[in-house]
Amino acid sequence: MYKTCFVALMAGVLSFSVWGQSRKSDFKMTLKTEFLPTPVYVLSNYDNEVPSLSSQWLAIKVTYTPPSVKDGSDYLWVDDIRMDVELMFSAKYQNKSIMGYATGKIEFWAIQFDGRRHQAMMMLPPQVLQRYGDQTASNYRKLKIYTRVKFTNTRNNSVIGMLIAGSNANDKETEINRVFDQLSSPVAAVLRLPNLILPVEKTPWRFIDMDSYDMIKPSNDGN
Repeated sequence: MYKTCFVALMAGVLSFSVWGQSRKSDFKMTLKTEFLPTPVYVLSNYDNEVPSLSSQWLAIKVTYTPPSVKDGSDYLWVDDIRMDVELMFSAKYQNKSIMGYATGKIEFWAIQFDGRRHQAMMMLPPQVLQRYGDQTASNYRKLKIYTRVKFTNTRNNSVIGMLIAGSNANDKETEINRVFDQLSSPVAAVLRLPNLILPVEKTPWRFIDMDSYDMIKPSNDGN
């Protein structure tokens, strides 16, 4: 059932350089996904190599503008906001066609509700799509992919912003959202790939534009 729904939704959709625009939400959002080669650092005591153009990360770039809320003489800082990123794509596992469902999340330490544009980025390592995509390992960038990004206030579990990318003029956003909800069910028959969409702090981009991102909560995994 999920495979049928997905195939119907995916017709004509490309997996890279895809833009989305948010609808009704507390956060104004935009989303761009694109494949990027691993950045190269120039070190005085190590000869790094030029990155492989055939092995690229999928970058999920999110911009979000919270409302402007004054708290005395300054803007309000809001804790307990989480950003969830979900991907669905057509996959192969044990020689069977199945839906792939990858997830990742960021829990922010605090976001200032200053009415200004903020940004976040999460990354999917190339090996994930190379191994599980229903394209060949060298052709994985042609996979058809949908992306859903949600901001949630975890104090009351309310969604304050949501955005879906990968749709075209013939797709209905409500239908895509319904399929995402089906795939996220713990009983859905999908290839579940939890926590493989990484925050930028856990990727080779961690030292690039460090001051452009809101601070996330310290990790409890020892890394």
